[in-house]
Amino acid sequence: NETALQIAVATVGPIGVAVDDLHDSFFFYSSGVYDEPACSTKEWSHTMTIVGYDVFNNGTTKRDYYIVKNSWGETWGLNGYIWMSRNKHNQCGIANWASYPLV
Repeated sequence: NETALQIAVATVGPIGVAVDDLHDSFFFYSSGVYDEPACSTKEWSHTMTIVGYDVFNNGTTKRDYYIVKNSWGETWGLNGYIWMSRNKHNQCGIANWASYPLV
C-alpha cells in the first residue's frame, strides 16, 4: 500500500517499483504531477526507482507526488524523472510491486 511505500522511501531509501506506462501521456511526459485516469493498478509494463516524495503547492492546487527516476535518459521528462501522483488510488499500480534489497 502507499503508506508502507512512503515509509520505506523515508527510512530505507530508493525503492524499485513497477508501473503501467502504456499510455501516450507517459511516453510524452514533460512536466507537472503525472495523473493518468486510464492507468491500470493490476498490470505493469515498466520498472523505475522512487527516490523521494513531495507536495506540489502553487497556492491554489496541492498535489502529493513521488519523485521517480526513469531509465530513458535525461532528455525524457524532468531531466529523466517523473513526478507521479501519490495518495491517488495507487496511481498506475505504483505500490503493488515495490521492492528493495536487504543487505
